[in-house]
Amino acid sequence: MRIYAAIKKIFEPLIFFYILNTALFGIEQGNALRTTYEFSQWPSELAPRLEGSFHKSQWNLRNWWKDSAEFHDWSWEIAIETVGKYQSRAAESLDNNLESPLRLLDLHAQLNNTSNSQNSISIDRMWYHWRHSQFDVTIGRQAIGLGTSHFISVLDIMAPFAPGTLDSTYKPGVDAIRIQSAYGDSGERDFIFAFSQQDSAHSFLYRQRVLKGNYDFESMIGRVYERNFVGFGFEGSRGKVGQWGEIALFGRKKNETLRTGSKHFAFSAVVGLEYFLSDSREWGISYFHQDFGASSSLERLTLSMEPIASQGWLTLSGRNYAHLRYSHLLRPLVRANFNTLINLQDQSRFYQPRVDINVRENLNFSLFAWISEGKTGPNPLDSSEFGSMASGVGMFLQYYF
Repeated sequence: MRIYAAIKKIFEPLIFFYILNTALFGIEQGNALRTTYEFSQWPSELAPRLEGSFHKSQWNLRNWWKDSAEFHDWSWEIAIETVGKYQSRAAESLDNNLESPLRLLDLHAQLNNTSNSQNSISIDRMWYHWRHSQFDVTIGRQAIGLGTSHFISVLDIMAPFAPGTLDSTYKPGVDAIRIQSAYGDSGERDFIFAFSQQDSAHSFLYRQRVLKGNYDFESMIGRVYERNFVGFGFEGSRGKVGQWGEIALFGRKKNETLRTGSKHFAFSAVVGLEYFLSDSREWGISYFHQDFGASSSLERLTLSMEPIASQGWLTLSGRNYAHLRYSHLLRPLVRANFNTLINLQDQSRFYQPRVDINVRENLNFSLFAWISEGKTGPNPLDSSEFGSMASGVGMFLQYYF
């Protein structure tokens, strides 16, 4: 017994320090700093009312810890996002008032909120993943991306990015339980249950993906933000030509304004073609339609005050759009991109040129601009969607350490 007690006294601290080392020093840790600076100018017709030019800057510092557990059946990640926004007074009206994504827990703290500065801190990732022989389970705040991940998406409805969003590095986390399993020889299926602080907004969906030949097909059905929906997507290519598309039907709500389409459901669709050249150039064209959208200035103004505009269902306020894109790898680590978005109802246009430079392995730098054209005037009823927007230039920096 004395020998046993002596061995125990020797091994207990060794085991303790082994566990401590595994917990603290076996964890992967990293940081990401993202900063954006923008200088904008309102159209001359609106400049007297909106004080002409303005500037905005935003700093995002992300600290994350994770354990991929290569030799275990589990993994986890925690990421804290610190945000600082600074803007001139003329930019106050540009604050984004969209509702937060599906989140059950309030893990966000506002540190400062004045007319020209905002500082906040939040937990954007906090998930635990467990692998079973037949399925995988992820529980907690996690990124959930749906659809084909193009400039415009119909199916990415849980935490979507608006078209042209510059900083899409990290998708906002959603509080969810996600169960994934293999489907057939080359497919997968997901059961996703997402939670909100409002019981009526709890969401769920079933998603299935299948690879057939050169094409990836995706279908889903469920209920998100109190709307039933069914959707279908595809993406693939034949030779140098790529094809992709997303189609969805969303249930209507009672007392909802009906602008076009069925009184029972709203139809949304986006389809596109891409052409890949051997000299690292890419061309693309797509068409986007949404029954939720407005066809006139008056409809657009009333739409902005409805709940549908604050839940991610609308990233554009119009009904029909054409999108053109061009991408060219100018040299290794330097790529030029150009996007054009046209509102086919009021003929207003939005241009977004951008140059991305990979300066170092952990440093990316982008120069960009956005140019808005279209009918505009002091009276909002006489203005088009993009004609009433500011134009400007900016830069975007990503640094990982």
